[in-house]
Amino acid sequence: MKKTIKGILILLTMVVLGTAIQKATHAFIPNIYIAMFIFFLSFHFKWISLDDVEHITAPLLTFMGFYFIPPLVGLVEDYGKVKNYLIPILILIILTTVITYFAIGLVMSYMMRRDNE
Repeated sequence: MKKTIKGILILLTMVVLGTAIQKATHAFIPNIYIAMFIFFLSFHFKWISLDDVEHITAPLLTFMGFYFIPPLVGLVEDYGKVKNYLIPILILIILTTVITYFAIGLVMSYMMRRDNE
């Protein structure tokens, strides 16, 4: 129970920090991305460990697909507004997916090489 509360508090702290930074700087980057970056830095500098949050994040990752339903419903509701832009949207989706795959591959290669040293 204590680990669960600690994990939830860590996640909520990251989101609150991300929101505070986004509001204070008027950044165009969504607060959740800032929170994920803070989360990454926390792992990198070993301020938190995987054991602190693993049991909280595992169920969230299991249901990740459900997080895409609200934006999809919004897109379907506004289909009339976006139907003229479907081809550019699909091109952007494919392009960003490919870029993301390459970026993740490069980061994972770097991390695996660093761990082997």
